[in-house]
Amino acid sequence: MRPAPNTVSGLLTRLMAAGLVDRGTDPRDRRRTVVQLTDEGHDHLTTWQHVKERRIGAAVDALDPGERTALTSALPAMNSLVHRLHRGSPHIRPTGPPDAQPRLARHRPKARPRPPVPP
Repeated sequence: MRPAPNTVSGLLTRLMAAGLVDRGTDPRDRRRTVVQLTDEGHDHLTTWQHVKERRIGAAVDALDPGERTALTSALPAMNSLVHRLHRGSPHIRPTGPPDAQPRLARHRPKARPRPPVPP
């Protein structure tokens, strides 16, 4: 994901207004901006992480044993996928406009029909 610079700037402005981050200049290279979490930002991030962990844990706990086994078996492949995406694997090429998210070059998922929306 590569957000537009004005999107990042707007997000940082909102985070600064909320007291969650501080923005400054890199003392070694004044052309660079440094963004750091404030103590309040760190507390918010820690709380958010705990809430997400509990939510994911509850969802995993609700799976039947076979589904949990399948999920556990898939974790190494998902980990490999994340690492390849992170380091720009040669098997992954961007499609669409330059700011579009990369897609797997060898895999195009089929569109799934959406379930009907109840009235």
